[in-house]
Amino acid sequence: MSMDRERIEELANEILEWLKENSLWVDCRIYFNGMAYSTDDRDGSYTSGRINDVHIIKDINPRDYFDYAGDILSMSFEGPLYEVFNGYAGHISTKLCHEFSSILSEYGLYYELGNAWNLSVYPNE
Repeated sequence: MSMDRERIEELANEILEWLKENSLWVDCRIYFNGMAYSTDDRDGSYTSGRINDVHIIKDINPRDYFDYAGDILSMSFEGPLYEVFNGYAGHISTKLCHEFSSILSEYGLYYELGNAWNLSVYPNE
């Protein structure tokens, strides 16, 4: 399955909105199309918990930061999203992981954690 750049950006935007709606947009990056949406700018400036702030980092490759990066979209995270994906958020982890999987499934995708602090998406085949 191949996804065009516009469809991948649509997915990244949908994930970003989901993160914001669930107060999970803290210490995160969404890597896609050679760029990243981030809560930091790579130079020490952070959004300071302002949920609507997004730094856009151009010309960035997730493989420079972790080994398990995929070709479609990858994410790195700490804080509340780390707690969700690693089951530390109790019953809400199951609910939010299911919601995230549902978003991906609309695009014919699923996710796998590479390490406890990153994930990549892959096509359902």
